[in-house]
Amino acid sequence: IHCYCFARGANLNECKQAALKRLEEVLGERVDDVEVHGVRNVAPKKEMLCLTFDLPQSIGCRRPQQPDLDEHHSGGEEKK
Repeated sequence: IHCYCFARGANLNECKQAALKRLEEVLGERVDDVEVHGVRNVAPKKEMLCLTFDLPQSIGCRRPQQPDLDEHHSGGEEKK
């Protein structure tokens, strides 16, 4: 998988570390052998990065979580 993202940091290395941390938070587990390279500097202390990795089977075979519809229901009638 090639995942493009933006990250902030004092330098390219800090940006790479921030992107790896975010990847693991989003996927919910550690991913091994992630290649990270800078694509371009977009602003002071902000980089566009590409993270390349093989999707772990444990993530690829995970059942999608169903949204809790009660959380999103306003509890009232629709506004017109």
